[in-house]
Amino acid sequence: MYQDERLEIILKHLKEKKRMKNEEIYEILDASKDTIRRDLIKLEEQNLIVRIRGGAKLYSFRPLAKNYSERLLEASKEKELIGREASKLINEDEKVIFESSTTVLSLAKNIDKKCDIITNSIDIAEILCDNEFVNVNMLGGKLNKKHKFFYGPSTIDSLSKFHVNKVFLGVLGISEEGLFQDDENEGYMLKKMIEISEKVVVLVDHSKINKKGFFKFCDLSQIDTIITDKEIDKKLMEVLKSYEIEIIIAKDDK
Repeated sequence: MYQDERLEIILKHLKEKKRMKNEEIYEILDASKDTIRRDLIKLEEQNLIVRIRGGAKLYSFRPLAKNYSERLLEASKEKELIGREASKLINEDEKVIFESSTTVLSLAKNIDKKCDIITNSIDIAEILCDNEFVNVNMLGGKLNKKHKFFYGPSTIDSLSKFHVNKVFLGVLGISEEGLFQDDENEGYMLKKMIEISEKVVVLVDHSKINKKGFFKFCDLSQIDTIITDKEIDKKLMEVLKSYEIEIIIAKDDK
């Protein structure tokens, strides 16, 4: 069988299953491991699949995150309302974590209490530099140039040294299954932030409700508070209440 025929077969099965183990591909094509490895490399070079440990998945299966500038412009009024409401949850002298989402950036703009803030976001750190109330701890690691934050094993290792009162998270999506992010590496970092925090506060505008992403990093049972800008639909609301999650709807008081 020619390579182009094998590639077509692999893609056909991946479109049906979304992801496959290498063993499944070997069995379907009755080809050697080296042959299949070369086929998968070829498909990955064409941006048709992504090779993962022990198998492959469709490239299109992963939702692509918009760049940072685009995310800043999206739902900016809603994010401002959510950020302002979230600032009310920070008490004097608390130790908190701000992850790198644009909604949390809106929170950073509204801090008016003395506190210690840990962040992996370049933009959030820059905003906080001008805030006389705040002490800033900047996490290092590998730089995501597109979204302007640090991540990776060294970032997670740095987080292990801290214990904080609250973590404030933005997410790609929230559903009955939990919280989702677009990137697996970022997801593991968020898992660590949650692990070292006494309270988990999720900041999410209405466009992220009932939405899933590539990587689930948190169960609903781990969440304490959700701040959003619109009422949540009844079905999801019942699930959230079953976990005793506090729901705060940010409203414009003007």
